[in-house]
Amino acid sequence: MLSAASIAMVANAEPFTYQGQLKDGGQPANGAYDLVFQLMDAPIGGSIVGLSESLEDVDVVDGVFQVFIDFNTAFDGSPRWISVAVRDGASTGFYNTLLPRQLLTAAPEAQHALVADTALNVPWAVAPGVIIYGDGTDRVFINRSSGITISDFFGVHADTSGFVGMFVSGAANSQPFYGYSSDNAINAYSYFDPGSDEWRLWSGGEAMSVDSQQDVHIHEDVFADDFKYNSPKTGVVSVGAQAFHAFVSTNHTSMIGGRGVWFIDPFLALVQAPISLPHGATVTKMTAYCTDEASDYLTISLRAIDHGAIGVVNILAQVTTDSLFGAPIVLTDTSINVPLVNNLEKSYFVQARCPNGPGDFTMSMMSVVVEYTIDEVN
Repeated sequence: MLSAASIAMVANAEPFTYQGQLKDGGQPANGAYDLVFQLMDAPIGGSIVGLSESLEDVDVVDGVFQVFIDFNTAFDGSPRWISVAVRDGASTGFYNTLLPRQLLTAAPEAQHALVADTALNVPWAVAPGVIIYGDGTDRVFINRSSGITISDFFGVHADTSGFVGMFVSGAANSQPFYGYSSDNAINAYSYFDPGSDEWRLWSGGEAMSVDSQQDVHIHEDVFADDFKYNSPKTGVVSVGAQAFHAFVSTNHTSMIGGRGVWFIDPFLALVQAPISLPHGATVTKMTAYCTDEASDYLTISLRAIDHGAIGVVNILAQVTTDSLFGAPIVLTDTSINVPLVNNLEKSYFVQARCPNGPGDFTMSMMSVVVEYTIDEVN
């Protein structure tokens, strides 16, 4: 089995030098081989451009060979591929065509010649899937034959609906930057500082930086006609015992002095109270104050119910006195489920329930405090 990995170099006129590497049976080939070269206009299929070049008994040493090829055709800058077929020099049989075809690349002096001699918006350099255009006025475009405006001198186009852009990368601890210069002066630039993990903007001095926590640092005064910013504010809403009502009947609860709502029903004891939270707030914590001197336990939760959706209830926060005993007991929950308050779709309430009911005055619901944050425009 014969295979080749080749590099083709084109001068600004034929013939040109072709250097390749040939393997026979997976090992570097040695000896004489017959080679046939064809210039193609496509990587697969396509048509032959110019004439075929047949060379017999080409010396191959340690897998390397070098030949001069003349396809008797002019190169106009269009993409071209070389097809190579090979057989043993002592053979008169069929040639083995090597795949894939080799993309023809230009030597530096050839690239310069193509740029100088190319008409307006004709591709002058080609890589797989990429065409670079030059229009003779120092304007260069990749996969784009013209500028968006008459003022852009470099442009890139990609046929994709996702992100399209460019990265400037460097070695570890490098500082990639993008600069702006007028009349060869350093006017402004932005760069990434790996030491502080910050993106920085320089304009006559350090003007602004953004750290990895998305905090923006402005190093000078800010001038704006209508400058607004959002800042988080904290808030608290409390629900006292007086706000709770029985879920089924008034026999479930009784108000006794300052001890809150007592659970006295021998079966399911459940009380609820509405709570008003500001729209757009983010609930951060629920704290419940209660007593439990019974063998049963009390479960207290902050809940939301969808407008017009019967039975669809979400539990935002929940605590329980299970395995606890005392008066009073303070319980907190900061693991909030769906913390964003949406009064357009939901209403909110606090619920306290005793699964079996103590049947005496040994368990009570005193109050619930809900903490939140909300952005306010300044």
